[in-house]
Amino acid sequence: MTDLAPNMIQELPWKPAMQAAKDSVHFDDFAAFRAHLEENLPYNSAVTRERYTQTIIKYFFPNGSLGGLPGRVWQAYRDDLLLGDLMRYQFLTQEPTVARFVVAHLNSIAPGSVLEHGLLEGFIEEVDPEGRKKMVERLGQVLRRMGYLVRERQQDIVTQLRPSKTSLLVLVHHLFAPTPRIVTLRDILADPFWQYLGFRQEETVRRILHEANARGLIAAYATMDQLEQITTRHTPDEWFAKRLQL
Repeated sequence: MTDLAPNMIQELPWKPAMQAAKDSVHFDDFAAFRAHLEENLPYNSAVTRERYTQTIIKYFFPNGSLGGLPGRVWQAYRDDLLLGDLMRYQFLTQEPTVARFVVAHLNSIAPGSVLEHGLLEGFIEEVDPEGRKKMVERLGQVLRRMGYLVRERQQDIVTQLRPSKTSLLVLVHHLFAPTPRIVTLRDILADPFWQYLGFRQEETVRRILHEANARGLIAAYATMDQLEQITTRHTPDEWFAKRLQL
């Protein structure tokens, strides 16, 4: 069994998790926030509310503290699309099995195409030779809830995600430029974060960065010694404080 064993995939309460990210900005104490979730998640059973609270914290508050990326994005922008983008990224950084499927398989399937069930089964068989029917179903469920798939006539259809350009720029600064600095395109493209967001082509990333340069959101986009690179202008904190967007 590989270290990407799919038995780690949990049910994903996507809409309650998005609401939790929004609610988090109203709390200063993490224990109080956790108690709020346990009391107010939209499930009748206290046991279920506690279980899903644990899931939401695992994926979207992994450090057991407030002030993480989803909450900061919501605090600054109050934008559901941008929040969803960043939460897809956050989830996939915590769930490598699903992330591997998105990057290695899903992003190469044309939007509007049927996702063959055998591809899910083959993938689970690859990462876990024992194979588990439940995990095949769970993988499909998680992908649908995040918006990668839509269910039509008992088939899963690959959707055309339309991630925000701002989500890409927020993560470029968050991941690569805690202070203004030069960042190579090679480093940016080597990290799968942009694929987690739903971008499929490297050229799309380049185009967004060129546009950001033209708008003055970054200081420069240049090619030096045949190496493409950007120079950032703002810190991540400035992005949030100024609500910068493209």
